[in-house]
Amino acid sequence: MLKRFLIILLSLALAGCATTYGKPITLQDISQLKKDITQEEIIELLGEPQAINLTANGKTIWVYVYTRSKTSTSTYIPVVNVLKSGAKVKTQMLQILFDENNIYQKHSFSDSEKRLKTGMF
Repeated sequence: MLKRFLIILLSLALAGCATTYGKPITLQDISQLKKDITQEEIIELLGEPQAINLTANGKTIWVYVYTRSKTSTSTYIPVVNVLKSGAKVKTQMLQILFDENNIYQKHSFSDSEKRLKTGMF
């Protein structure tokens, strides 16, 4: 029983820690953005935006963000973490521009995945 408990505990410690923010943005979601779609239809499709920005000429920009960060298992190992640790981070950002009548005009999308390194190596 103790051996099983230690194996489970060690597995959890080595599995790393993952943190997410927002909902993943799929290419299928983006392909549904078409001229003349309203803000209400976009809310049905993507949910509420994380941020809303107003431009100087009266247009609105909605921002959707998804971030996932997974810490490397070596970060949790004493001594090893000083030499080699870090995280893998995936970030997606969708910005949607609406005209003065709250009708979709265009969008921009970025998707990146980076490995952040800490420690000496």
